[in-house]
Amino acid sequence: MYEIDQPLLLRITEVGALLGISRSAVYREIEAGRLKAIVINKRSKRVPREELSRYVESRVAESISK
Repeated sequence: MYEIDQPLLLRITEVGALLGISRSAVYREIEAGRLKAIVINKRSKRVPREELSRYVESRVAESISK
């Protein structure tokens, strides 16, 4: 199911690196509601690895339907 060496929650910078976008672009996606994040504390958010997969699939589906 999950690899031990892969975290379940990703930092914003990790999400940006995986998607090939900037930190600010990741935050824009979160604010727009397209990408869901978990609030850890006032200064920290994490994106569940499964959410990242869902996000990519939804963006692909949106691109295909246009």
